[in-house]
Amino acid sequence: MPCRTTLHRDLAAIEHATGDVLDRAAAALAGAADPAGRSGGEPRDDAGLHADCLDIVRLLACQAPVAGDLRLVTSLLAALKHAERIGNQVAEIERLTAHDDEAVRTPVVEDLVGRMRTIAGAQVVAARHALLLRDAGLARAVEERDHGLNVLNREVFRRAVELGDTLDARAWLIAATLVARALERVGDNAVGIARLVPGLTGEPTRGVRVAPPA
Repeated sequence: MPCRTTLHRDLAAIEHATGDVLDRAAAALAGAADPAGRSGGEPRDDAGLHADCLDIVRLLACQAPVAGDLRLVTSLLAALKHAERIGNQVAEIERLTAHDDEAVRTPVVEDLVGRMRTIAGAQVVAARHALLLRDAGLARAVEERDHGLNVLNREVFRRAVELGDTLDARAWLIAATLVARALERVGDNAVGIARLVPGLTGEPTRGVRVAPPA
């Protein structure tokens, strides 16, 4: 049975894993690394991480944690879930763009998706630092950037419908709309992490629940 002295050790492991996923996702969005961790560092130990999560659940079930402990546990577990979803979306983006060099591209849509990629990457980095530093101001900045990402996603879809008049162009444009949707979900989950940060500093929080499946 886990003792209470293991709580902060296990929470630190969860926070480290969350940061590791976000770091790799941000690097992949910047074109610097593979989101699964195959280039740049060892992948995290999921079995060990899940054991830490179980230890925390057992600890909370058997003892009377203070409100601060409960707030920290629920916030970090939710942040980890958001981070894992970001990693999954980035992996999907990499899959969709794996053969881009062979595709017939549409420059205007390519530019829109590139701008989305930049914004989403910045959101991931900011969410990572906001969580690490418990910086509520930086967390708010993550959410403020999200509107621009949503606008660009709608514009990608509109342009894809407008320009997809040939079979060759249509295939790439369909993939581009899927990439844009994945980038929007990256931003949504970065916002999910950012909304947890004020609660870690004792401020009222918005959306302290795990987001619906991506």
